[in-house]
Amino acid sequence: RTMVLKLSALLRVADALDRGHSQHIQDFDVELTRDTLFLRARGTHHITLERLALDEKAGLFEDVFGYKLVVV
Repeated sequence: RTMVLKLSALLRVADALDRGHSQHIQDFDVELTRDTLFLRARGTHHITLERLALDEKAGLFEDVFGYKLVVV
């Protein structure tokens, strides 16, 4: 059950980061602090929709892994 929750949380993040299925985000860096995971995304276009989608879908990730998820 724990593995399924973790995989589901990661899949929701991945889905949010490719919301329009157009692969706008080409690369990203990750920085982990005590309570926050920062994703520094780089892409070909503005990623406003992806940020909004991640805000909507980050809850499970935050619950399962215990880190706030932020795209910068």
